[in-house]
Amino acid sequence: MNELARHPVHSPDCDALVEQNQQILLQIQELLDAVPAPTYQQSYAPVDSSMGTHVRHVLEFYRLFLKGLRSAPVTYERRRRDPALERDRGRIGAEVAQLQSGLAAITGDQPLAVTHCGDTLAQSSIVRELQFLLDHATHHLAMVNIVGRLAGVTLPPALGIAQATLAHAAKDPCDDTPAADA
Repeated sequence: MNELARHPVHSPDCDALVEQNQQILLQIQELLDAVPAPTYQQSYAPVDSSMGTHVRHVLEFYRLFLKGLRSAPVTYERRRRDPALERDRGRIGAEVAQLQSGLAAITGDQPLAVTHCGDTLAQSSIVRELQFLLDHATHHLAMVNIVGRLAGVTLPPALGIAQATLAHAAKDPCDDTPAADA
């Protein structure tokens, strides 16, 4: 267990972020089911990366986060890239299931040490890192969406769209209540 993280504090924010991150992982699994393997593995100009490259990157960050929960600190930068996560659907599915399980085991928020730029240690929390992972995964799934469009593949319409954007789009257009940040 992370040296700073000894006693989780139950947090509705933490529960909601765990669920949202699990939904992102579910979107990745649905993506695998919807896209033919050659299309998933192919790079398309001008992006010059494949859907698989972005999915691998996202899955590795989740793996490193969960590893950091067990043994501090969380280190996103020093990772071994696993090319099988770019092409082996069975391996990807197993990784998604393992990450889903790891996220489900999170019982609350607690302090967390995270390295940045090598050895710089920063103080964070599980909630903060879950928010980062959600934003990071959304960004990369937006890139996947672009690659899918370049490949002529129809992907789920919400893939790579932030939760706030989806909520705003679902808002009643006749409701003229100003946004909280207006």
